[in-house]
Amino acid sequence: MQAGRVEYEGWIYGVGEWQYSKLSKLLKRAFETVEYVYLEENTGSIRVEGPSAMFEESDENLVATFDLLVEQITPQGKGLVLARAWDQRGTARVEAFVFGPGEWTRRVLDI
Repeated sequence: MQAGRVEYEGWIYGVGEWQYSKLSKLLKRAFETVEYVYLEENTGSIRVEGPSAMFEESDENLVATFDLLVEQITPQGKGLVLARAWDQRGTARVEAFVFGPGEWTRRVLDI
């Protein structure tokens, strides 16, 4: 982990294979690791992990990506992605992105 670099990690449940196919290129540009796991009929989960150069460029990229993602989540879907950043003075910033069908929220904790 590099000081000042934001690392993302999380799962988003309730995305169909077809919906994932529409988003996969965008998500793979946004995150270092993106995987789709088929769980049950027409539904699966997306795992994301790693830093995001795309989000470092602009917070608008993050907002636009997450806005598109929540449009694809089924009514029973949900998810959580954590973002962590450390500095060399021993402080950290943790952001929790909570996903649901049609909406997402950001919660920030500075330690």
